[in-house]
Amino acid sequence: MNQASAEQLWEAALGELQLQVSKPNYDTWLKGSVGLSYHDQVFIVGTPHAFAAEWLEKRLYSMVKKTLVAITSQDLDVQFKVNHPSYRNDSDTIPQSSNPDRETLQQTSSHPKLNPRFTFMSFVTGSCNQLAYAAAMGIADKPGFNYNPLFIHSGPGLGKTHLLHAIGHAATINGFQVLYTSSEQFTNEFVEALRQKETTTFRKKFRSPDMLLLDDVQFISGKEQTQEGFFHTFNELYNANRQIVVTSDRPPKCMPQLEDRLCSRFQGGLVVDIKPPDLDTSLAILHAKAATQDIHIPEPALNAIARFCNHSIRELEGGLNRVVAQARLTGESITPDLVERTLQSTDQSLPQVPTLASILQIVSDHFQVSQADITGKKRTAKIATARRLAIYLMREETHSPLTEIGKFLGGRDHSTILQSCQKLSAEIRTNQQLNQQLFEIKKKIHNDSQ
Repeated sequence: MNQASAEQLWEAALGELQLQVSKPNYDTWLKGSVGLSYHDQVFIVGTPHAFAAEWLEKRLYSMVKKTLVAITSQDLDVQFKVNHPSYRNDSDTIPQSSNPDRETLQQTSSHPKLNPRFTFMSFVTGSCNQLAYAAAMGIADKPGFNYNPLFIHSGPGLGKTHLLHAIGHAATINGFQVLYTSSEQFTNEFVEALRQKETTTFRKKFRSPDMLLLDDVQFISGKEQTQEGFFHTFNELYNANRQIVVTSDRPPKCMPQLEDRLCSRFQGGLVVDIKPPDLDTSLAILHAKAATQDIHIPEPALNAIARFCNHSIRELEGGLNRVVAQARLTGESITPDLVERTLQSTDQSLPQVPTLASILQIVSDHFQVSQADITGKKRTAKIATARRLAIYLMREETHSPLTEIGKFLGGRDHSTILQSCQKLSAEIRTNQQLNQQLFEIKKKIHNDSQ
């Protein structure tokens, strides 16, 4: 079967697959793929890069095969290969070679500052991080055009630095010049360049790469000279269609000492957050971590670890390591009982789930109003704001039923609680002061939970 026929079959398959997978997954992994060849019951799908080939092979092979079998009415095998020009020919001959992309992927890149463990292949995706992951994949393949700048924010241990390094690895493999730095290092080099009067060298280093990766940008907030230097670096890179990626522990508008012109530029690109992993993502992360250590852990035990360690990826990894170490020391099998005994024994080092009472206390202290005022009927501006934020945070942080929150807050109806949550959720998108208050209270909640 000729190349045109393979292309036509794959176009038909894409139409079916688009209905079966989420839009981010389709845009990231399937969009841009082509049908390269169909010969001797083997269908070759061309992908734009090695990461897509790997991901499709691991995650969507069965779905793709089933779709193609239904379209062709023939049993067949599916292979995914990077769409090299050598595959495009009018004959039925498929070039014979080992998979060149797997070897490259394993080697990742020789960039000295990038962690070799932090690649796209080792990043576990879920609803909590899917948008950030899809955006990162998109710019690694085509920097400077899709989302520029890309601003990724989250709490500690949720994977934003992992994604930053993964972007760097992938872009380096794709032939782009990448510069990775922390905001602290950027600040130190900028100040030293001013002191030594070597600003030309500094500008050449930070304004010449195809991609600048800046970690923990919140640390330049309040540093006027550094912000001035970064502002001009940003402009020159952006105007030259060079990619800028920054990470932070908070969104741009929640940095009160960040200059408006920088905040505006960050928000002019794509701002994405990474949330704590849900149960399904936590289990997938634990499976992946256990596999890298070549350890078999029964599913009930993994479920127990995920329930204990539900705030961050770093916490999941730490919990898994403690359980494995305990099993090896005692010679016990890894069971839910062992997990409970091990993680409860170190319970003080683990974050505690915030409660309705603890959130009420923190909001009360933050606004300097009594808890009785918040749960009561008073409607002064300060008390009303405190009450709304308390309701929103109780719902978001504890996932308690609306009826339970309403009962706790003086017997309010569940529809009142829902309406308050919806209204505040919309308002924080445009109200910077409210957003800042929310951020500060959240920080207190999680600090008090350590």
